[in-house]
Amino acid sequence: MISMPLDLKMPTASIVQYIYKTMGGNQEEVAKILGWDVKTIEVIEKGKDKYTKEQIRKILEFYKVDKMEPADRFGDGDVEKILRLWRTRISNGKLKDARAYHDKFHLEKYDVLPVGLDLSMLYNMVLVKYFINVNRVDKAIPVLKEAEAKIGEANAENQYHYHFNKGTILIFEENYKEALKHFSTAYKLDYVEVKPHAHMIHYNMGVCYSKLGMCIRAISQYETAYNLLDREQPYYFAMLISNNLSVNYIRARDLGLAKKYINDAMRLALKLGDGIRQRRALQNSGSVLMEENKFKEALEYFEEAFTFVTKEERSFLDILYHKIICFISLKNPFAEDEIAVAKLLSQDDSHFYLLFTSLSHILTLEESESRRFIENIAIPHLMQTKEYYRIRYIYNLMEKHYTELGNKERLLEIQIKSDDLYKIMLLGGEDYEEETSLPPIDPDSYNRN
Repeated sequence: MISMPLDLKMPTASIVQYIYKTMGGNQEEVAKILGWDVKTIEVIEKGKDKYTKEQIRKILEFYKVDKMEPADRFGDGDVEKILRLWRTRISNGKLKDARAYHDKFHLEKYDVLPVGLDLSMLYNMVLVKYFINVNRVDKAIPVLKEAEAKIGEANAENQYHYHFNKGTILIFEENYKEALKHFSTAYKLDYVEVKPHAHMIHYNMGVCYSKLGMCIRAISQYETAYNLLDREQPYYFAMLISNNLSVNYIRARDLGLAKKYINDAMRLALKLGDGIRQRRALQNSGSVLMEENKFKEALEYFEEAFTFVTKEERSFLDILYHKIICFISLKNPFAEDEIAVAKLLSQDDSHFYLLFTSLSHILTLEESESRRFIENIAIPHLMQTKEYYRIRYIYNLMEKHYTELGNKERLLEIQIKSDDLYKIMLLGGEDYEEETSLPPIDPDSYNRN
């Protein structure tokens, strides 16, 4: 005979479930002990009925458990309180506190939580969020996958967390269309906490639309997220939204609003001492100046942005890419040398290597081989990756080249392509299937500067 620690305040279904799972049993075995059909056990575990003391006694005798001792565990209410406190700390970015809660209660060491399905699943949903926030998506995926089988039985709260977490993981996996489906589902659920967490949904949908090259839809989502922030929200979140808004306003050619959000982002980054976002704000400032054809001034911002990164970081290559475009636009004689260095630095990064190779061909557009590379390799690749703004950089350089040559036919051809590209940048490519209930946007309503 053995003793088993259990909280006697738990629902009877949770007590029996904990007993048989801990002892290696199953629903069929419990049904046989009580002379029932398995469906009766399922009804009880869904909370629609409960076991009597006599029925629990029979189960204890079968598994040779002689007594149940008060446990150093928690009842449903206590576990729920702990999980909500833990989730709040994760949501507010207080990961040190979240780690302390995780270590103190270490509930995952048990094969089954001695609580009902809803709380057990809530624990898994919070655990997934924790792993995501500490950049351990590899650990989050199997926990979320385990919950998928029972998501149909879950309450609205857990369905919300499931779809939100699933969408977030899909962003990490760069599957932005599928991520939008899950965020949209989460938003539509009849769950009381959807409203206070709506800014997070809008923010993540903004990320998806931005990655899909749909800058106007991204702006709509980011602006909504920004407007939903209240004074209790951390500055960090406002800083992220401001940076992302500035990027998309640059792509939409609304430079006035881009500058506004760059200033907001830099002010918050300085306040928080966040070097990464200071670098992004500097880089975005350089991009605005490029749109204004102020390439010398843009170079100053890119040079300052370099001070926040090392050559080993991918961000270094992106800043270098913008710097070289400025060099080419200014006819800087060192442009070719810079491209040669960039290609050496990007040998292990096929994407950036292709970008720098494209810029080398921009220098020799009079050669048919270079034109073929741009038209048949570089642009199709960037269309596939939805980096329409980089294609626009290429078209701008080509327009400048053909203007100087006086080749009106080629110039007109590039200008038409550039106009078509701008419409794609506003709404995305024709292959995009709308997955949300957002109202359609007329691209012609957003005038070019």
